[in-house]
Amino acid sequence: MLTRASRSDNAPLGVERREAARALFELRRLGALAALAAGLLALAGLIPLHHWLAVLLLAATLVTEIGRELRMARENARLRRDALDGAMAAALLSDVNRALGASDAAKTLGDALALAGTRMDAMVVALLRRPERSALPQRLALYARHRGDESRDAIARALHGAPALVSDRWHPLVLGEGGEAPLSHALAAAGVGTMVLAPVLCFDVDRAGAAPPHGSAPETGIRQTIAATLCVMTPCGARWGSRHVELLSHLSHAVARRLEVDALLRLRERREAKISGLAEVAMVVQSTIDPERLYSGFARAVRSLVAYGHLYIALLAAGGSLRDAQEMLGHSSYTLTADLYVHVLAAQRQATADRIDQAFGAAIRGA
Repeated sequence: MLTRASRSDNAPLGVERREAARALFELRRLGALAALAAGLLALAGLIPLHHWLAVLLLAATLVTEIGRELRMARENARLRRDALDGAMAAALLSDVNRALGASDAAKTLGDALALAGTRMDAMVVALLRRPERSALPQRLALYARHRGDESRDAIARALHGAPALVSDRWHPLVLGEGGEAPLSHALAAAGVGTMVLAPVLCFDVDRAGAAPPHGSAPETGIRQTIAATLCVMTPCGARWGSRHVELLSHLSHAVARRLEVDALLRLRERREAKISGLAEVAMVVQSTIDPERLYSGFARAVRSLVAYGHLYIALLAAGGSLRDAQEMLGHSSYTLTADLYVHVLAAQRQATADRIDQAFGAAIRGA
């Protein structure tokens, strides 16, 4: 499935099996001819019968050992092929993640899909998104290797309905060879052997400040939604198994992280535009206000509620110093302050006299 120039020595699985079966058949045929020749010689009396039986036993043992060695060699070849597939899948994911890290979103997705399509030897790799209140899917990126106008039309019709097939799935859907359902006749006639649809699950960052939906984390209020669909079409005869489905899941995960980053950038731009607009409005409103008029109006409102000078009545009644009141009021003479607040001083004198009377009365009663 995965291809690279340095993998020319890795034969397909069908070729390896055919070669191993042919070699085993040749060995069995040679063993059968040897046993037949020994049997004819024994019948002709040229060799003893027990020698013929020994030859048969030796031939059977030899064929069994050679068959075991062939099975081990085939198993080692399979393990080597799986290791190569795993290494190439890791290299593909690394290259795709590196391509998705570029700044230009549109070019980034196109380069990543082209890289995946080339390495996977795919006919089509498309990233589709169905906008809200729209029946037509939007192609975010597309890599295609068509074989004619007829195949182009069939593939376009298949991509049109692809997002609806995985609108309620969180796992890839495999159609065609080794899949859950067969392909349409039009796609099969176009040379498509397998079509895999992987939902791209992204966190809905645009609704991060909304109320937490049902089934989401209460501490974040953000849920995962199907933001897009990753579609891969491979030609007939291409190997496609669980390992490749897992690889496509990793690819859709990487694409989802890129789409989330783009959504966060758009959200930040909208918030910055909103904040800058509010700041501009505040500057315009503030420029039309005279601070002096605002302060003087506030002072007049305070004086209309309570006479400012009479606030010191409470200060003197609480035992405050008359000299402090003079300095705070700005009076030029101590006597002016005393004349204004003499009633307060008289009340203080009366209170002092009452306290003295109470003290003397208590002393006389105690004597």
